[in-house]
Amino acid sequence: AERTTPVAIPVSDTFSPVSDVVFIDRDLDVDDLGDNITWSTPEDYGQVTHYFIYLAEEASGAGRSQVSDERALGTNVIFVDPETTMGNLSFVTVYTRSSLCEATTPVAEPINDTLGVVNITFYDHDLDPHQLGGNITWTVPDSVDLVTFYFVYFATSEAGADRSQLGEELVDGVYDTFFEPEYYFDNQTHVVIYTKSTLVEQTTPGFLLIDDIVSSINDLVFIDKDLDELELGGTIEWRQPFDVSQV
Repeated sequence: AERTTPVAIPVSDTFSPVSDVVFIDRDLDVDDLGDNITWSTPEDYGQVTHYFIYLAEEASGAGRSQVSDERALGTNVIFVDPETTMGNLSFVTVYTRSSLCEATTPVAEPINDTLGVVNITFYDHDLDPHQLGGNITWTVPDSVDLVTFYFVYFATSEAGADRSQLGEELVDGVYDTFFEPEYYFDNQTHVVIYTKSTLVEQTTPGFLLIDDIVSSINDLVFIDKDLDELELGGTIEWRQPFDVSQV
């Protein structure tokens, strides 16, 4: 027969989630992620052996993609490579694991895709054809607190092809740069500006199509009505340029 008096022990349900998950995206391109994910050790970590970190579509961990390898207890940071595509991934999720199994419920933190794109303004004050001069200005990006430098270039496309840097990099807090007139450009069509964080420089810049302002007068006429030798007098007349916006 079966004993009527069992041996019993109390059951303790071990609950060991991490806390304080932090991810600040320092890749300033749209839909690109990068930099460290950090977290705090669970209060009850006695059975924890490893951490598994994923980028996931849902806070539940659905649609997840693992970030590198697992991390052993005692390590509370993992690096996300720059230019990691965000796509539909909306959460950082951290799972704990014991010697038996991985937890099925993660701790989730929403991802904020940091953007460093600027809007550019430039009016050409050199009125000769194929020559530029004036002040390039740009707006403060939404992620200004993460921007460390700005790089200004002339390029042959909005994507920054065949770019040529204008001056040195500019520190955050400077939102304009002046270049002297008579800057000759040939096939360069755009001003492009890249922002840089402490992690990496943008790969997709802000851009502006160059408008080469040409303001040359037309039909210049002068008839000398002073009839003495080596002396001039009379009216000089001309027709104003087609574009007088910068005159």
